Amino acid sequence: MEFRLLGSVALVTEDRDVALGPAKRSSLLAMLLLRPNSAVNVGQLIDALWEEEPPTHAKTVLQGHVSRLRALLAEHGAEAYGVELATQGSAYVLRMPESLVDAHRFEELVGLAGVQRRPADAVRMLREALSYWQGPALTGTVHSRPLEAAAGGSRRCAWRRWRRWRRRTGSSGSTAGPPPCCGPRRWRIR
Repeated sequence: MEFRLLGSVALVTEDRDVALGPAKRSSLLAMLLLRPNSAVNVGQLIDALWEEEPPTHAKTVLQGHVSRLRALLAEHGAEAYGVELATQGSAYVLRMPESLVDAHRFEELVGLAGVQRRPADAVRMLREALSYWQGPALTGTVHSRPLEAAAGGSRRCAWRRWRRWRRRTGSSGSTAGPPPCCGPRRWRIR
């Protein structure tokens, strides 16, 4: 099982991508994946799913999406991978090994590339990191500033690591272009 944020938001099992349902459910999953193992307040989730005026029963609709997401996770054996969508007070937390998220693996590889002594090793790691990108990040989610802001921290972190690596190695970046997240709009929601 793995989760994707670097392209279409997806839950992927050994045999296929799992249909998540409506964009709001994909957005809920994205918000939780951007903060794995951290409680995300119901108010923050409502703001991310309904940037304008939320419906009168937004909390009930959110609970419905959480319930369906829990069912999808259970149906596809999430427990065997250490994944659990839990309620924590007035928040939800997606408990999981962060290595199951493509964005986490991407950032980890970019960070490891930055400490390599040999430029060829760094380039190899950066190329592997770039292979995780399947298109614009967070495709299939609703457009909202809170969701984009949550993703923006990851983009800025990766960009800083990329610049440090270029300064350290004196690379012009011609052997491996900058991480696709580093362009001005790559973490924009599609």
